[in-house]
Amino acid sequence: MESYPNQLKVLAGTRRITKQEIEDYISRWYSTGASKLGEDDDAPWSTDSGFNAENVNGTVHIVLSDRIYIDSSEMTNSAKRQLRRMAVVSNKQYYRNLAMDVPNYDVSRFIYLGEDKGKYIILPRGLREELMKRFDKAGISYAIEDKRVSGHRIKVSFGTYGKIQKSWF
Repeated sequence: MESYPNQLKVLAGTRRITKQEIEDYISRWYSTGASKLGEDDDAPWSTDSGFNAENVNGTVHIVLSDRIYIDSSEMTNSAKRQLRRMAVVSNKQYYRNLAMDVPNYDVSRFIYLGEDKGKYIILPRGLREELMKRFDKAGISYAIEDKRVSGHRIKVSFGTYGKIQKSWF
């Protein structure tokens, strides 16, 4: 964020990038997110709700931490989409606005509770059992690495202060 006194002189001294360099950068950027499996024939509008073992190449690596981190580098787009759909919920505010005939231009119909970071699809921890159930049903092998912190045990005793109160449960 430095300003140059003579900006035109600085720009004139800057080397121009060739067309071949630009094409090399673009091909490198696009190749980093591509999967090795054939994804070109995958239909993004498909609403198939099940996982298929043929959509995964090898074993799925899952890391349990603050959330569920799933390595998606060996999955097709279809499998990735199914994982993301697990973390989608309907937005109640959208339907309230719709019922009251209020504009919905700034309200999303669905809320995505997951996240994509690099090769990982990150899902909420509450989906762990459902994820394992779906993987088992589809015959997809997975390896779980548990990186959760167990914490420290503390010794606590509870007592009453002053009058003894009745409990009604």
